[in-house]
Amino acid sequence: MPWFANLASDASGNLRGEEYRRPGDETPRWTVFDPEGAVLGRVTGPPRFQLLDVGADYVLGRRWDDLDVEHVELYPMTVPNRDPRRL
Repeated sequence: MPWFANLASDASGNLRGEEYRRPGDETPRWTVFDPEGAVLGRVTGPPRFQLLDVGADYVLGRRWDDLDVEHVELYPMTVPNRDPRRL
C-alpha cells in the first residue's frame, strides 16, 4: 500500500501528506513536513473528512455525516509551542 494518498502545501511552506487509509477506515491522518523535509508531527481529523485548505490558525474541510449529507467545516488549529526538531 502507498504511504500517502494526497499531498498538499500550506501558506507556511509546510507539506501535509494524507496517509493512505485501508478500506473501512474513515479517519484521516496527515504527516506534516517542514520545507526542509523534517517531520513536524502527525494530525488526525474527524471521520469522513476531506481537507480543503490549511491556514496559519485554521483547517477547512468537507465532512459527510451518517446520511452522506455534505458539510463544510472550519476548525481552529493550535500548534504546540515546542521545538519541531525534537519530534
